Amino acid sequence: MMEGDHQFADRQTGNGILNKANKGTISEEQAALVHATVWDVIPYMYFTDGHCPVPYSKRFSSLGDLVKAQPSKDKRIWLVSSEIVETYEKAQEIFNEYLSLGYEGIILKDGSGIWEDKRAKHQIKFKGELECDLKIVAVEEGTGKYAGMLGAIVCESADGVVKVNVGSGFNDAHRKNLKEKDLLGKIVAVKYNARIKNKLGDESLFLPIFIEVRDDKDVADTSKEIK
Repeated sequence: MMEGDHQFADRQTGNGILNKANKGTISEEQAALVHATVWDVIPYMYFTDGHCPVPYSKRFSSLGDLVKAQPSKDKRIWLVSSEIVETYEKAQEIFNEYLSLGYEGIILKDGSGIWEDKRAKHQIKFKGELECDLKIVAVEEGTGKYAGMLGAIVCESADGVVKVNVGSGFNDAHRKNLKEKDLLGKIVAVKYNARIKNKLGDESLFLPIFIEVRDDKDVADTSKEIK
């Protein structure tokens, strides 16, 4: 998602515009801001099967050819930055460089890896902070200046093992406009620093921060998927 002089919009702004596209309410001006950065291509017949035997290196090469075939004047699709590394230490060095530039992180991928419609074991995500998708099971009203507005959301993993109250990450518009009826049962992305346990063994997240409502998902992560 781009805005202004080819500057990336923040995640919430970009996803907000894309959600309007899904709902059919996007304006021409907003549609003109949308650019796609792509990192993989799956033939449709393999996608419907949930399994593609073609190695990632070949898929990425094919994707590069597709991106290059665009007319340069109206280019709207871009190939993700990629670098081949021989060691984990080199991947860590690149990750630190991206963090210093303000990016979230990188994904280390095995070039021989196949594609499957599930979490891949041959990919490693490098992130300065962790992130997971949780289900909203309750909504708490705010206090003080936020009385009568959204205060926090109570979230849990798909299996109910990890439970956490998330009260940070909301701006004033969120607190005024997000209602319980709009949130209950929704999946939300939550950023956090660590998975923790209290003295009773109950599991939660340290320093949880609301990122966004995941309108593209209807199933939360399980406790096994949350680091």
